[in-house]
Amino acid sequence: AYACHPLQASDGRLLGTLSFATRRRDQFDVAEVELLQTVCHFVALTWERLALEREVGERERFFREVADGLPLMLWVHDADGRLTFINR
Repeated sequence: AYACHPLQASDGRLLGTLSFATRRRDQFDVAEVELLQTVCHFVALTWERLALEREVGERERFFREVADGLPLMLWVHDADGRLTFINR
């Protein structure tokens, strides 16, 4: 049995496919196919989240480089007044 399912991003983009196979029988039953689809859904969500985390990390590094290059003091605090960032 062989099954291949698309990995789709939340915006519908195709991220890839995930394939499943077994030599034990000729086809997967309905419950197994539904499980495979669920696995594919969570793999796609995880893939998308990792890509977003990478992007946020890159933007944060860019912000820090710009902030540290400024010839003045820059700081950020949260709503409670706690300091969350200060440039070099």
